[in-house]
Amino acid sequence: MKPIVKIIQTRPAVLFLALFSLFACTSSEAPLPLGNSGAERFDVEVQLPVNAYFGDLHVHSALSPDAYIQGTRATVDDAYRYAKGEAIDHVSGRPIQAKRALDFLGVTDHAEYLGLQEGLFEKEGETLDQPALASVRLPRVFLLMMESMQSGTPHLGWLDKEKSRNAWAEIIDTANRHNDPGRFSTLVGFEWSSSPGGRNLHRNVIFGPTEVYPDVPFSMFDSPDPEGLWEWMDDLRSRGSQLLAIPHNSNLSDGTMFARVDSKGRPIDSVYAANRARNEPLVEVTQIKGTSETDPILSPQDEFADFEIWAGRISVAEEAPDVASEGSYARDALKAGIEMQSAQDFNPYRFGMIGSTDSHSASSPVEEDNYSGKGVLDTTPSERLITSRSLEDVQAWGAAGLAGVWARDNTRAEIYAALARKETFATTGPRIRLRFFGGWKYDAEMLSDPDWISLAYSDGVSMGGDLRSLEVESATPRFVVLALKDPEGANLDRLQVVKGWVVNGQAEEQVFDVAMTDLAGAAQLAVVWRDPTFDPSVESFYYVRVLQKPTPRWTMYDAKSLAIEPPRDSPSEIQERAFSSPIWYSPKG
Repeated sequence: MKPIVKIIQTRPAVLFLALFSLFACTSSEAPLPLGNSGAERFDVEVQLPVNAYFGDLHVHSALSPDAYIQGTRATVDDAYRYAKGEAIDHVSGRPIQAKRALDFLGVTDHAEYLGLQEGLFEKEGETLDQPALASVRLPRVFLLMMESMQSGTPHLGWLDKEKSRNAWAEIIDTANRHNDPGRFSTLVGFEWSSSPGGRNLHRNVIFGPTEVYPDVPFSMFDSPDPEGLWEWMDDLRSRGSQLLAIPHNSNLSDGTMFARVDSKGRPIDSVYAANRARNEPLVEVTQIKGTSETDPILSPQDEFADFEIWAGRISVAEEAPDVASEGSYARDALKAGIEMQSAQDFNPYRFGMIGSTDSHSASSPVEEDNYSGKGVLDTTPSERLITSRSLEDVQAWGAAGLAGVWARDNTRAEIYAALARKETFATTGPRIRLRFFGGWKYDAEMLSDPDWISLAYSDGVSMGGDLRSLEVESATPRFVVLALKDPEGANLDRLQVVKGWVVNGQAEEQVFDVAMTDLAGAAQLAVVWRDPTFDPSVESFYYVRVLQKPTPRWTMYDAKSLAIEPPRDSPSEIQERAFSSPIWYSPKG
């Protein structure tokens, strides 16, 4: 069966009509769809999750000591105001404002030394007036704080549970005050920031709508190991809390984020796999400090693997050592997961994908032509291109990313439910809408049916789901892939399906171009694709990557604003993209 490809180039008015028909289900008689494995099932009386919402689940305010040390004074309240489209004060001294508001936001200040930002300097005799800050920017207390977090040994004089409790209450209260069901959703969260030896193991912990919260967040000083975090999460869950953890910056983990062993060096077993899969259904694959999908070392046949790569450690050492690629990227982890599933019948790496920013200035700087930096040595165009003490690193940082979810409504409960069932996608900044379904009964004419979304759910699974094997050995899965460009962004270039599968105990990978365009690109791409290499006897996974046409990178816009040439060692253009959560196939049912 040849793929059915629809490439649509339209004027804006026609585009909205196409969006309505392509991404909305209006039938009140939609059949009961098959929910994703282990996730909610959709009632026939309730609308399907046909709305795409975009947000950021990784933003820091002045309550994070590292942000405060480097000049951020923007509050949790400011972060929500920025996300809603308001202007806030920036560490550079000028106001910043997004061109478009977000649909949801989670502020995730560091649990370590939470709320102690001013007290740290009082104890160390440092001053934080702006002139001194501008000239130093890395005072001694920052290095001491980073060293303590890498060693796992806190400075006991800096710990103040009452201040941390008050800061945590402020985070919760501010989120609740800004939550506006149907218009803007807030999710309470924090960051657990373990960095043993500078190897990034950080997770953002996001709470659901039950609003059962701990007294204070769990920090790396409570446990530097993910297993300790999961045990704490399970205890909270037993008391009625809803929460999940999202690893980020695996590219800076030196192979430890997706290792083949646990934190004690023991081989992963079924208990570890179940604990991880239960507590970590998602991974943040793109953000300011690089994209962690894959890299050219791991995927040498993937011509688009070399994208916003920033590898290393989060270390205060003068020279960063060589770092491992295996265990540091999402695609490699997905492959390791199906190897374990094939050989041992468990998989710790069954995660969906999102993007977020990791901004340290209470903002979400994802617009290339409106980039305001991470908030660390990169707050002005001049700093980013000329004067920063970390110029090479700063120029490798990107204006990324966003979390996309498919949900029924913009409420805390619905956004969290989409995250939990992995019906999510990541973008590097643009608001590309991406849908991905897998099933056994899809046919070439499916996309012509006005009720195709109901059919997609009833006859298969959405991204984040599991395809179970059929008794008919000749059956081959079909996948429905659809992407709609950002209305204010560039046209789309191509749709790709990334496949991983196991051969003789080893995972292989292949990238399929399932829809391509001409030089002009397309506003929409849609295809029903059949895997020509499918073997019903092997474990496999599939996810979608959609690429835009190339556009100027923030480095080009900054250079133009300074009337200088763009830096030679940094790219001046970028091919923005989006990644779907995977769909897994198992012959074991």
